[in-house]
Amino acid sequence: MAVLSAVLPYSLESAALRRLPTRTAGVLAGLEPASAGLAGALVLDEHLSAAQWAALACVGTASAGAVARPGARRGRDRDRGAPHLSEGARKRTGTEA
Repeated sequence: MAVLSAVLPYSLESAALRRLPTRTAGVLAGLEPASAGLAGALVLDEHLSAAQWAALACVGTASAGAVARPGARRGRDRDRGAPHLSEGARKRTGTEA
């Protein structure tokens, strides 16, 4: 039973991470410790210090910022889907528009 309680969640998480976009998987992985701390406080009635609550808030804010940042295609030319090159780099590589 102990093996299944560790293997089953790990294999399900691995299968899910393979199907998710990299950015989403990164945000979810970053939220795991924060959600564990929050679950410990709410479900197990653990007492968290002010520093621990602040850390939970920082992780949540950073994850929200990663999800809600403007410009989903940052670093790309939105019209052509090509990597963004500065004007000087375009002249050097001969890719001037």
